Amino acid sequence: MAGNLTNEGEELVLEMLLRNNALPPEQLHLGLATSTLDDASTLSSISEVDDANYARLPVNFTAPTQIGDRATCYNDDDIQFGPWDVDEDQSITGAFLTDASSGTTGKIIAWFPLPEAKQPLSGETLSVPMNDFIFDLA
Repeated sequence: MAGNLTNEGEELVLEMLLRNNALPPEQLHLGLATSTLDDASTLSSISEVDDANYARLPVNFTAPTQIGDRATCYNDDDIQFGPWDVDEDQSITGAFLTDASSGTTGKIIAWFPLPEAKQPLSGETLSVPMNDFIFDLA
């Protein structure tokens, strides 16, 4: 799944690279959204999974490599959410990268639409395979 930078993510990249006016996040976390994500999404504007066993998870990416004249990075490990405590009552439609491990203070750096909505049942997990989240720049 190709990732999309949010407005906050684009501004962070420009502040870091061109103005030397920001630091990269110490750790990125992956979260799951039950609302539509887009470039304007913020932690306070989205609906996030609220299952008792849910938490945003740390995620790391591979070093960039050139693939077809595009600098490309992938998530470097499998990521597994759950198991769900109770049946999910809302469709999970997207995932997001944030600099916050929880709460609404922080930035959504990027978002990924899921290929199909997910609604895990009690005891089930939701997994993201290694190399499934992709970022590339031309």
